Amino acid sequence: MYASCINNYINKMYCNIRIILVLAIFAITKPCLSDYYAREMSHQDTFNLHNLSQENISNYVKIFVDTNNTHFISEVVFKEEDKFIKNLAHEIIIDFSKSNHWLKFSIKNNYNYLISAILEIKNPSINKIQLFVEKYNFVRALQETGDSYPFYTRNTDNRNFIFEITLDPSSVYTYYLKINTEGSSIKFPVMIYSPAGFTKKISREHIVNGVFYGIMLAIIFTSLFLLLLNFRKPAHFYYLIYVTLTGFFVLDLDGLSFQFLWPNSPWLANNMSSILALSGTFFLIQFTIAYFNLRNQNNIYYLLTNGLAILNLLFIPVSLIDTLPVKFISCGIAYLMIISIVSITVIAIILFKKGPQLTIFFILAFLSFLFSTIIISSNIFSHVINITERENAFKIGLAIQVILLSVALSIRLKILQEKAHKISVDNLKKLNDFKEDANKRLEGKVRERTDSLSKSNEKFLSAVIEIGNKNTKLHQQRIEILKHRDEITEKNLVLEKSFSEIKKKNKELAQRNSEIKAKQEQIIEQKNLLEIKNQDITDSINYAKRIQTSILPGSEYINQIIPNNFILFRPKDILSGDFYWIDKYPPEKNELILNSKKKRKIIIASVDCTGHGIPGAIMSVIGKDQLDRAIFQYGLTKPSAILEAINQGVTKVMSYHSAIMTVKDGMDISLICFNPDKYSLEFAGANQQIYHIRNNELTIYSGDRKSIGETIHENKFHNHKIEIKKDDMVYLFSDGYVDQFGGPNNKKFKYKQFKDLLLNVHLKPISEQENLLLEAHLKWKSTCEQVDDILIIGIKF
Repeated sequence: MYASCINNYINKMYCNIRIILVLAIFAITKPCLSDYYAREMSHQDTFNLHNLSQENISNYVKIFVDTNNTHFISEVVFKEEDKFIKNLAHEIIIDFSKSNHWLKFSIKNNYNYLISAILEIKNPSINKIQLFVEKYNFVRALQETGDSYPFYTRNTDNRNFIFEITLDPSSVYTYYLKINTEGSSIKFPVMIYSPAGFTKKISREHIVNGVFYGIMLAIIFTSLFLLLLNFRKPAHFYYLIYVTLTGFFVLDLDGLSFQFLWPNSPWLANNMSSILALSGTFFLIQFTIAYFNLRNQNNIYYLLTNGLAILNLLFIPVSLIDTLPVKFISCGIAYLMIISIVSITVIAIILFKKGPQLTIFFILAFLSFLFSTIIISSNIFSHVINITERENAFKIGLAIQVILLSVALSIRLKILQEKAHKISVDNLKKLNDFKEDANKRLEGKVRERTDSLSKSNEKFLSAVIEIGNKNTKLHQQRIEILKHRDEITEKNLVLEKSFSEIKKKNKELAQRNSEIKAKQEQIIEQKNLLEIKNQDITDSINYAKRIQTSILPGSEYINQIIPNNFILFRPKDILSGDFYWIDKYPPEKNELILNSKKKRKIIIASVDCTGHGIPGAIMSVIGKDQLDRAIFQYGLTKPSAILEAINQGVTKVMSYHSAIMTVKDGMDISLICFNPDKYSLEFAGANQQIYHIRNNELTIYSGDRKSIGETIHENKFHNHKIEIKKDDMVYLFSDGYVDQFGGPNNKKFKYKQFKDLLLNVHLKPISEQENLLLEAHLKWKSTCEQVDDILIIGIKF
């Protein structure tokens, strides 16, 4: 019955595997989008933007190789224009090189309205990549990232490198990409999408990846299920490990492991593919040895395969040596894998005559895997196959291989079960013969046992006589026990005397307890005195709170300066380390400045001082004083200049009071200056950022990664100019809101959830936004303690 259940399960698994194989081939081999338009227009230098869904613009790219890695963007743009060479292929090809490769292409928006597009560098394995944009001879750096940096340095959570670009009406933008592969050989297309086209492309990738990883997970769970059914064979164990490592290897090639498994470890992102490839080949060879039982059948084949396995294992630490050339390591891994697979395939073909039913699927599986290995290695040896075709063909080969190997394992399991069934039938016949012999022997033993029982009865009678004699002895022992009882009564009298002495000691303990009560009353009096002093301290802190509140601008004055605003301000303790500063310059009371040519500007600052409570409040007073001095005394309105002045002032104050302040005392600031006449905004930040929302799109402007008061920085603070339109929303905030613990898993709120919340509420009336943010905070915090001061300033222009 058990064997029939297993056979039914194997037959069902065959059917499911065939269905999965058909679905995988259909989904993965779905044709990629044609880049016919790019080939037709390859003679042009500027890509004219039209109603695109997706376009390959690699034909519009020009390449300049900086062999010495000494050129800056200004030199590349204005001095090395004639050194750029037109790319004639449909992908950018970078052979083994440590040189900086500069890519240049131009995009023209022929329409009379603003267009947003998405630029994709379709290869997740680029070590360093930086994007620059040039317009009207002004060059601006947009982003620097790569898999040599943590994953959070990317603006978009995507396995490839995604850049969101905006094109003004009837304008031409020239983009420069600085790429360094650190010795690797890569190829990639430069793609441009509309937002809808990019969403459609992501959906297609999800379908393909879902089918492939679904097949891998199905095989993994099937193998694990067989192991749990007591099929604890070495072949099943090695196969489970191999499929698992292969799945992680494909995840690493797709860039998904760096995105989801180890986003903060660039070292793993650069080295895990070689580790997984070599260790996967090692377990694949061990699976082959166990599958054909080479250890016990053929010493030559076993020594050959086991030697290849050890060679793959030993090459893992070699591949991690940074001083070796990347080309040597990449070619070595590729050749080693191909040699291993070819050797296993040849051995399986040689063994075909001994067991064709056992080897046919195994040979087909390894031929498919050899095809996959050659496809994935084509990036090293040639550039004939593009990256999309290479990825799809590799996944097809792997999917076919693991499915065929699963079928081969099932056939092997079925053959082993049939052999085991034959052995059990033979053993059953031998057992029946053994039973007949055993019955004959048992009859003889019964006769012998009857004779022995009669002898035992005689012994029993003699034992009864011995028991009578023992009873007499027990009676004598009872008399002796009575004597011992008398001795015990005498000892009880002695215990009663000792009990009276214990009573006396209890009286002494009662006296000591009365003394302890008197001391407890003294402690209660001291506790009451402490409560009175604590109340005095609390009253002093509340008075300091009123003083701190008085230095903040009032809501009526703020509404006069900028009407559409809200300020969500919730200190953690009575006193706050966060504060806000809102005023206009020149002030109305300064007639001398008002009569000058200076235009009035509105300056707003969100400040997060080190700590909270009394230390934070002291720092907030210092910060407010330095803000007043920088703006009203020095007359500064440029945000970066104001931050420099505050930094110098706070550092000077801290040096005067070094005995009570530490090196960590300081503050983080986001500061904006709004010009109502020009309707423009300037921003500078010290370890802070602001959010700008227009047309349901959120833009992040990050300040410099340094705090006020740490030291006098050699690098000055940077100023950001922001174009402001009517109904735009700008948010300034400290980190108290996003660092709040809560929710179902008691985790931080985090910036991603904060950005989604702002996008949901930014179209609401300004007062309603504040209430919604407060409700979301209280709901998230629930019963948890508030961890920091909270400050959010929202302004609608």
